[in-house]
Amino acid sequence: MRLCLVSSILALLVTIQADSRSESMLLLAILALLVGSVLAQNRRFKVDFYAATTLIKSNALSLLVMLTSIGLTSIYCHSWLDERLARRLPAAQTGVIVSGVGDVIACDYSRPGVEKLQLDLVAIDQEVAIDQELAQLAKLRRISLVKYLAANTERRTECGFRLKFSAKLRAPYSFINPHGFDYEAWLLSRGIDATGYFIYDEVIGQGAGFSQGLVRFRQQGIERAARLPGLSGQVVPALLFGISGYLSKAHWADLQTTGTIHLLVVSGLHVSFLLLIVVFLWRGLIQLEMLLFTPSYSYLLRITPIILLLACLIYAYMAGLGLAVQRSSLMVLVAILVSYYKSQWSLLDTWLWVMWMVLLINPLASLFIGFWFSFVAVGCLLLTHVGCLHNPPQQGRQKIMTMYLWLAKLTYPQWVVFLALMPLLWMFQQSQSVLSLLLNTLAIPLLALAILPLSILALLFQESIFSSALNGILALGFETLNLLGSASSWLVYKPTGPWLLALLVLVLSILSFKGFPFRNVSVLLVGVIYCLPMIGAENRFIVFDVGQGLAVSGVRGSLQKKAVQKEVQKDAQKGMQDDHVINSWLYDTGAQFRSGFSLGEAVVAKNLLAMSAPELDLVFISHSDNDHAGGEAGLRRKIKLHTRYLGQPRTATDNDCHTLGSEWHGPLDYRWRVFNLPKEVKRISDNDQSCVVQFEIKGRRILMPGDIEKGIEKKLVQYFAQDLKSEVLLVPHHGSKTSSSLEFIQQVAPQVAIISSGFNNSFKHPHEVVLARYKSLAIPVYITALSGAIEIDFEEGLSIIEWRKQKPPRWRQM
Repeated sequence: MRLCLVSSILALLVTIQADSRSESMLLLAILALLVGSVLAQNRRFKVDFYAATTLIKSNALSLLVMLTSIGLTSIYCHSWLDERLARRLPAAQTGVIVSGVGDVIACDYSRPGVEKLQLDLVAIDQEVAIDQELAQLAKLRRISLVKYLAANTERRTECGFRLKFSAKLRAPYSFINPHGFDYEAWLLSRGIDATGYFIYDEVIGQGAGFSQGLVRFRQQGIERAARLPGLSGQVVPALLFGISGYLSKAHWADLQTTGTIHLLVVSGLHVSFLLLIVVFLWRGLIQLEMLLFTPSYSYLLRITPIILLLACLIYAYMAGLGLAVQRSSLMVLVAILVSYYKSQWSLLDTWLWVMWMVLLINPLASLFIGFWFSFVAVGCLLLTHVGCLHNPPQQGRQKIMTMYLWLAKLTYPQWVVFLALMPLLWMFQQSQSVLSLLLNTLAIPLLALAILPLSILALLFQESIFSSALNGILALGFETLNLLGSASSWLVYKPTGPWLLALLVLVLSILSFKGFPFRNVSVLLVGVIYCLPMIGAENRFIVFDVGQGLAVSGVRGSLQKKAVQKEVQKDAQKGMQDDHVINSWLYDTGAQFRSGFSLGEAVVAKNLLAMSAPELDLVFISHSDNDHAGGEAGLRRKIKLHTRYLGQPRTATDNDCHTLGSEWHGPLDYRWRVFNLPKEVKRISDNDQSCVVQFEIKGRRILMPGDIEKGIEKKLVQYFAQDLKSEVLLVPHHGSKTSSSLEFIQQVAPQVAIISSGFNNSFKHPHEVVLARYKSLAIPVYITALSGAIEIDFEEGLSIIEWRKQKPPRWRQM
């Protein structure tokens, strides 16, 4: 049975992620692995044809069951995904305006000036539904809409109402980069068929039914928690309801830096602690019942499993049913049922069954970081037998040994989780920190014994001593986190690569097998890997997919500073005047949206960390427009910036790129320069203030002109002529018709032109006239909206990698 369950889980993991071309081969590989494991179970197995045939016959039923489970699982995944894909809004209909009626099933009022609602559609206007071109709209079931409030407009506080609305919709779409969050898959996993914003909305009544009543009840709890004074109003909504938007960005950053963010986001830890509180309260009621009524018999004791199941289900719903909450709640439910029926059941079976149920509920869950963190951490704790009984200490050293055992019980689980999650954190471009190991050892008991109980009491009794006590603890805690987080650089990042898979296998082996050969040496090796810098990407040039904006990066590679310095000295002897060495650089940072979401943090920083660039030697912010400069604040939260040049300096300490000369900087094989026009040249707009930068990598040149328009293009041709010639051109101003003059393109004479623009953007970039101009000159044009991130390999003659077209999954619309 266990083998059948494992085969079904593997099929769930593989089928949902494999494309149609490779899916069958992957499933066959899984089947072959399972067949081999079945045969290996028989100790009499011999490597000969007759023995293999005999074993296959004797295990025919097991093989048939496994094959059936794989087949059924694969069919289920395909049907589940097909049903979701059939009803979502097609990419071609992005921008369509739809009217109808919907029930609001989820609300997010945590951001000032923004309301975010999820609607289950009740009806779509008949005129729209009849239109053959828009017939797909009639299939929509759930949409997520945003409403931006005008100044001094009071936001809503209720949820679970029925809404008549008109909205402009956008098809599920995700930025595609070498590393990053798949927003399209996330929407699909949540059953959201389209996103958009309100044009008109009117409340026409309360939503009917039990589910809408639960929605209203949960929202009342969230609003009550958000009204708590001080830090309680920021923390309690996150601790009890999974709504973290009320917490300030500064506190959020401190939690991330110190590795304690999981204490705030509702997880299995919170479910377990709150259920433990329910157990103690219910135990008190049972004791009271037996004291007052029947000393030898308790009616309440008989219904204990039902009470615990209800408490677990209610809190799981109130906490938002995230992946970690699902996992923990299901494990608790299984444990309650097993204990009640007194069945023989292993913790490993519980872990496997819960993983199978979570994947069955949402096969796309395995695409997200929370799934792997949750199950790997719990699985490793189970494998290392945390909580097993110890032999009682001798009488003479009983007190010392008791203290030691208690200390071991506190620290050992954190050590296991620290080791288990280390490679996974680096795989998902997250940081690891020894500081988190120390802080979690102290913070988890504090959370269980003080913060969670006080949060519940403060929610029940507002403006009481409980909220004051909670505010005092939280203030002290956040001050400590801020002090420790800013004392030094605690965060450790590593580049992605196959070596992380080997590290994961090594770590799991160390934790899983007590008799693992050279175990102490292996732990030492992991420590060395943690402490020493790892070699990252080599000579990568990427135009990131950041929608309607721009972010371009280059990482020089694995040459260490001393080796580079030697090259610079050699170049200086050949006549080079400048010895400025850069190993990583960035031109623009992408935008930051009104919701606070920063592309500089979510896209640019994540990919730089994956390329082993936790620091940037050189940064250009072409000009002050949000789509070029807005992401800098988010980028700084993850990446250390050294030298910065701005086209429009904000302060007196900012370096103005227009003060630089036009001479080359850096060694011959990796150098850069800025094209600056005389001061008397008039710059009409902010766009014309853009830094015009040229890089030369391995003898090939890249020109990045920002958002300059035709007037500045003409002046550049006039003053710099042949110096502008480059193999790669970042098309000015996202392909606007106000730029890319014929004279400028002919002077640059690029072999490749790249346009960074958003899908179906409101500016209609790139303009058809501009595209036709490049086409008439036989210059291939790549657009990030269609290609995703665009990477160029200079080692192989300008080889182009379009990341949106690299083995796209089934749900990718374009």
